[in-house]
Parts: sequence; C-alpha cells; structure tokens
Amino acid sequence: MEKFEFIEHEGEAAFKAYGKSLEEVFKNAAFALASVMFSQKNIDEKKTEEIFVVAPDKEWLLQEFLQEVMLVIEGKNFVFKNMDLKIETKNEAYELRAKLIGEKMDPKRHELGGEIKAITWHDFYIREKNGNWEAKLVVDV
Repeated sequence: MEKFEFIEHEGEAAFKAYGKSLEEVFKNAAFALASVMFSQKNIDEKKTEEIFVVAPDKEWLLQEFLQEVMLVIEGKNFVFKNMDLKIETKNEAYELRAKLIGEKMDPKRHELGGEIKAITWHDFYIREKNGNWEAKLVVDV
C-alpha cells in the first residue's frame, strides 16, 4: 500500500494519504504535507519536537494535528524524517501524541519546497473501508 499520492486540484495542492490503521494514515498525511514544504533527503534524526492534540472527532483531530505539524516546521524551522504517533480515545474525545524526529532546518543541506497558507476543509475526509484508512486533504499554497 502506498503512503500517499498527490492528486490534481486547480490552484492548490491536494493529496490522499493511506494507512492500515488510524495512526498510520495520520502519519502519512503529515509526511505528504511536509513533502510540499521540504524534501526528506539529508535529514538527520538529532532532535524531537512533541505535539499533543485533543479533538472531539477524527476529522478535527487530523486538521488540528496537521496545523501543529505546520507550526513546528515553520515556527521552529524544523524538518523531520520520522515520527512516533499514538491516538487514544478518552472521555469521548480523541487524544493524539506525536514526536517528530529530525533536526533544525539548514537551507544549505535541506531542499525547501513551497509554502502552505492553510489546510482547507474543502473536499476533506477521513474514512475507513475494509480495514484500510484513507484521508483526502486540500492545502492552499
């Protein structure tokens, strides 16, 4: 099973992420998002950045998680190539804890891509079918 694929969408970037579990589809969505912003070549696993998100449902959780991933990339100039992620249900809400594993961005070593302005709700979904998960996202670039 592929991790993610970009799909055509006029004026914006769109992709589908796949996974055999909810955690895997969230990870692959984060890697797809990151691949718009930087190449994962030449990244050393020197440091971690932690993310914690609580949301009432899977859709909000994915949106909030990806917003936090963008904040780490842009706000902390952090690039990552690996991730630990766990999702739990507590008190009728979803809790996500993630560790992005990478290093401080170095323009001399890391290939930078485009800037993402926002993650939209347009054509957005996350769903499970026959034990496999799929998420579709459109990002404003």
